[in-house]
Amino acid sequence: PPHRRPRCHPHPLQLDKTGYDVSEYSVGSLNDDSEITLTINATGVHTLEVKELKPNTGKMDYRRFRNFTTYVKYVRREVRELTVEDRESFVHAASTMWKVSTVEGRKRHGFGDRYYDIHYLAIIHNDLAGGFECDFVHGTTGYAFVNAHSAMNLMVEQSIQTIDPRLSLPYWDYSYDKWKYANEETFGDEMPNEDDLMLMDIWESDIFSADFFGSNDFDAGLIADGAWAGYEVPLMTEELVKSSGVDTIEWGKFKSMSLGSCYGQKPGVCEGSYGNLTLDAQAHVANSFGYLRSPWNMNAEAPLIRSNKMCGHANSLQFPDCNAIIANQEDYTDFADYVLNLQDSPHGTVHIFTGGAFGKCTDTYSDLRTTLNNDTIYYKIVEKVSDIGKDMWQSGYLECPDPASCVGKSQDDCTCSCTSTLETYDEVSEMSSAYEILHDSSMWSQYATTVSLTDDEQARLSKDDMLALLDAMCNTDILFGDMATSNSPLDILFFSTHNEVERIFQRKMLSSTMKTRTWPATEDLCPGQKPNWKNLWFDFTFDDETTDSTSLTNEEFLNLLDPTSVEHVHNMNYVYNSFNWTHCNAYNVGSLVTDYTTTMDPEDWMWKA
Repeated sequence: PPHRRPRCHPHPLQLDKTGYDVSEYSVGSLNDDSEITLTINATGVHTLEVKELKPNTGKMDYRRFRNFTTYVKYVRREVRELTVEDRESFVHAASTMWKVSTVEGRKRHGFGDRYYDIHYLAIIHNDLAGGFECDFVHGTTGYAFVNAHSAMNLMVEQSIQTIDPRLSLPYWDYSYDKWKYANEETFGDEMPNEDDLMLMDIWESDIFSADFFGSNDFDAGLIADGAWAGYEVPLMTEELVKSSGVDTIEWGKFKSMSLGSCYGQKPGVCEGSYGNLTLDAQAHVANSFGYLRSPWNMNAEAPLIRSNKMCGHANSLQFPDCNAIIANQEDYTDFADYVLNLQDSPHGTVHIFTGGAFGKCTDTYSDLRTTLNNDTIYYKIVEKVSDIGKDMWQSGYLECPDPASCVGKSQDDCTCSCTSTLETYDEVSEMSSAYEILHDSSMWSQYATTVSLTDDEQARLSKDDMLALLDAMCNTDILFGDMATSNSPLDILFFSTHNEVERIFQRKMLSSTMKTRTWPATEDLCPGQKPNWKNLWFDFTFDDETTDSTSLTNEEFLNLLDPTSVEHVHNMNYVYNSFNWTHCNAYNVGSLVTDYTTTMDPEDWMWKA
């Protein structure tokens, strides 16, 4: 790794790295214990020359000369594997991004032009994932999921390194916490219920402690201690755009315009259903109370929230386990199918678990359970609470007040509602065809699709059940913890979580089981999901300095992320220390029991020539 001190035992040799003064690296006598230390402070490919000098003349002996190609890269480790010193340094450097703006960090602290604060990345993610038109990085066509989040991780890592160049971004092996703190076996095919509270013990993990990412005050839903205690979500203002550096993207074109825009993209990127995403795109995304939050998250208070509740229930229904990771590895050989699955059970449930949902839905969902009298369907709906809010809003059925239009108002004085009113359905409630009218309505179709209700499950619901479900969705503002919505980069958990996602992805690519890496090219994809989309906000220096991060298309950047590609080796400045999930042994995968003591045995590795 760069800025670290490796040891060499060259005997009476001189070690020369082209371009370095090597006079201090010579060893004068033959001794097996001879030792020199050479620190290389630049990542990339370096040529080391080892020369033996003739003792009588001091000139090089050409028979005793060797060149070595050395790859210098940062090493990404599991956060609990860091030394105490490195962990403390990481926490200090990372938390600086929450406290020191981009402008202040560059001008006052001298961090340099590669430093960006957390609000830069949070605004971008909120714009791309929280806009009305479509989700540019997730969803049913979320092919850009790995790309966008890996790019954000690179920028966080680079920002941290402007503060302390020895550091890299650690990953969080969250399936280990499921194994250690919850249970050593999977739920299998059983639907978990509120009595399965073992998942709540995950909050006892060291990850949620002052030394790492902060423990939680569950009564208030706040980070109670550590470097991120007391952090408050900022208002989405012109000053925030300026201080974060968002106003510098494309020479100021996004000063007041969402990044969910087709400005600066290649011809054809926005053809199809999204031709209107041009200079007339919406402003930067915010909620009705003006905060840097999702528009459907009606939380009126500033503190960052991690709730251990899901509308009154213990938030104990879902968290990634070994099964999710192994199944994702084994079941998919096509990139499109693989990445769509990767964003869900092997990853997405971390966001739901650490974000949670609260507010008036506590009482509403308690009543709803009684009405439905079917716990299988009820818990299926509870699991999808965050998806219901987002999907119904982006589909246009749930309408919330305009951004910042509720500033100064109380939580109860500003609410969302359905544009297609329930009164319309009530008017036909006495008609013989009332059930069919409800069942065939576009609103119900969208709701059932979001919750993944099967035809059989829908057939079990009466007209009153359906009305109760839509009423809960339309007339109850659900407040979400911030990890569960589009402003999730504001929680430090976001980045180590997505670092683990990239580690899972790299393991897949190295296993040689990804038979098709073709990026889908469908006209009606959300623009950010297309192969030729460019992330104009992506500002990163690769080892090959001729690679321009802002000009990379999705397809080109995916190639850089693939550890089997030549371009990856010469551009990416990091490696993972391990592709092992040693806790994943004897887990059920379908009808088989597979020993996954390690998911990266030596024979699994495949390198392209």
